[in-house]
Amino acid sequence: MTVKDACATRVALAGGLAIAAAAAAAPAIAADAQPTLAEVVVTATKRSENVQDVPVSVSVQSGQTLLDRGQSQLADYASYIPGFIVSNEGSPGLTAVTLRGISTITSTSAVGTYLDDTPVGASSGWVNASTTMLDLLPYDLDRLEVLMGPQGTLYGAGAMGGLIKYVMKAPSTTEYEATVGAEGFSIDGGGTLGFGVSGRVSLPVISNVLGVSLSVFDRHSPGWMTNLGTDQNHTNDAEQWGGRIAVQWTPTDTLSVKLSAMQSTINSHDVGLKQFTTSSPVANTGTALLINPEKPLPDGTENVSFLAPYNQRLSYYSATVDWNAGPFDVISATSWSSQRSANNADETQQIGPLLGYVGGSGPGIAEFIGDFGLDKWTQEFRLVSPQGKTVDWLFGVFYTYEASTNSQYGEAFNFNRTPMAGLPAPVGFFDAALPEKYDEYAAFGDVTWNVTDKLSVTGGGRYAKNDQDWNTTVAPGPLVNEVGLFHVGTHEGVGTWMADVEYHFVPDTMGYLRAASGYRPGGPNSPIAGIPQIIGSDSLVNYEVGFKSTFLDKRAVIDMALFHIDWKNMQLIATTENGDLSYGANGGKAVSQGIEFAGTYSPVEGLVLGVNYAYTDSHLTSVIPQASYLETGYQLAGVPKQSFSVTANYEWPLTPTWKASVGGGYRYIGEEYLSVVESASPASTPSVLQPGYSVVDLNAHIRNEHLTIKAYVKNLTNNDALTAVSENGGVVINGLTGNKEVITSYLQPRTVGVGVDYRF
Repeated sequence: MTVKDACATRVALAGGLAIAAAAAAAPAIAADAQPTLAEVVVTATKRSENVQDVPVSVSVQSGQTLLDRGQSQLADYASYIPGFIVSNEGSPGLTAVTLRGISTITSTSAVGTYLDDTPVGASSGWVNASTTMLDLLPYDLDRLEVLMGPQGTLYGAGAMGGLIKYVMKAPSTTEYEATVGAEGFSIDGGGTLGFGVSGRVSLPVISNVLGVSLSVFDRHSPGWMTNLGTDQNHTNDAEQWGGRIAVQWTPTDTLSVKLSAMQSTINSHDVGLKQFTTSSPVANTGTALLINPEKPLPDGTENVSFLAPYNQRLSYYSATVDWNAGPFDVISATSWSSQRSANNADETQQIGPLLGYVGGSGPGIAEFIGDFGLDKWTQEFRLVSPQGKTVDWLFGVFYTYEASTNSQYGEAFNFNRTPMAGLPAPVGFFDAALPEKYDEYAAFGDVTWNVTDKLSVTGGGRYAKNDQDWNTTVAPGPLVNEVGLFHVGTHEGVGTWMADVEYHFVPDTMGYLRAASGYRPGGPNSPIAGIPQIIGSDSLVNYEVGFKSTFLDKRAVIDMALFHIDWKNMQLIATTENGDLSYGANGGKAVSQGIEFAGTYSPVEGLVLGVNYAYTDSHLTSVIPQASYLETGYQLAGVPKQSFSVTANYEWPLTPTWKASVGGGYRYIGEEYLSVVESASPASTPSVLQPGYSVVDLNAHIRNEHLTIKAYVKNLTNNDALTAVSENGGVVINGLTGNKEVITSYLQPRTVGVGVDYRF
């Protein structure tokens, strides 16, 4: 597998309603019975603030809203947030994320992820970080915060496109809380009913001093795929389970300690695929290689020699200490996490026909196996001034140590599935181990001058230095150019900055100007003679004009931003002159620019209407000669130029103790390329332009103080639109027929569910 294959750009499911200020929360009713929208507090700037007062584009989804909608994975969560694009490659956890058109072309993620106060996921590019993003069930989730644009000053490496922040529920030190829940659901074409169960209890062990919470969850999704190649039905069933323990200790009014331990596992036995057996070139595209997929297998049907199971496990432990030292707060945030992911891919079409020419006994079937691991320790100390003074400030230091593993193995068999003779023992055509260590030290801070009660000016910066130590062992094999032991060490220092000006025209209406930079670390390259041994960091600068307002007696909220991003020294995939080798390189420039809008309106008591719109023009503007096969001017992969959604939710009293709610959403996702558009070269792969498509979702519930009964429908019209280049697919050339086949993931079929939750 080439670097290009391993790092192919993934595509997306996008669109929808950004809850810029409690858009999905049920409206709170004022004393005069006028409908109002609830205030939402976020920690986007590492301070607790009303989302409407933050000079950053932030969208919020509450955990309760996700549960009411039956949403269970990151691709669902992104459905109603503008500019937030999640590529689901056929399994929960097998995802890539794009924010504001910053579409990664390599395996290094361009979007950061935080779990409460600390980062998770790899900073380097050798752990498949860009396609194995954290994907949590919502059962113990308080809210999801999505920060648009580069967040390099406060959040560091990898957050150059933006940040996803999972904020978990905190234990109560004053009230007993306990909930249990169960749901059943069917997926069109699924062999059985799916089900989910969850429970959470929070105990005030010592009133106002010590609270402890425990949550557990388990979810089983039925498979809807049939594989003709192995004669198996319902292959892509999936299980997700885990639990979390949290402790909140406040021994004094000035000291708070928060501890957390969590386990989360995803186990999919196969991925959901859409398979086309041939294709035809698109006419009149100039030099661009575009094809139309043709002759699809029936929905829910694949024909591959090997299934593509995917497994993701996370163990996470954290401690956050907040001490009010008088003139400022001292905060320590510590975490240790261990992540493991593994996925298999069928390589029969590409490799199988060649086995007889590379030492095997003849053509056969082939499977590629990848195992990735990450052990990560982080420590952050920061000092934070009280808010509301003439000058507010924050200063901090950060350290992370990451030890990663990357084992890749290719197996070959005869058609009767017996080991193939003539290849390296036991049955392999490729075998490599690629461990790496990553250390980073950083210092950061920002200062805000509150010039008047309306005008504030903020500036900040961060300097980070990372050291990477990469060692690899490549065993002899028929498809290997370089074998043996290799070592590459890298050292890099990068600075980022931000500046903004915000002006409050009236207390609930503000505008802001913001400029901010972000970066993604570089690191070691493939150990191949004749190519650069190191790839450098890439960086971008975001220029933004934003406007936020709460008006009509707090019944309406809007949040909009115009942005322009300049991206330079892009990490791209370059090729050698003859096209037989590909590698990472700093090879181009790109621009991403557009508008994001989210609006919420409650015209009458109980009714909440929402609308979102995103326009994103994101494309390469130049590339180096070694990457000249990448076409400039075309939209980057997985980024629709336009998407929008409308939502409606109505809640009304059934009786003095019961309330009912009905709601739904319509979202449109514009056309998008499923991979980077390329021109003809020995290394090129055609791309597919997925037409725009629409999705309708519905939900309803009845609820009293203790009991909730809910129902939901996702993808009501059973749309089978393509969404991503699959991990074991994309555009592949069948070595036996010569056909350019297309294998992609697609929207999960219509899902209908009912559930019950009880609060003690």
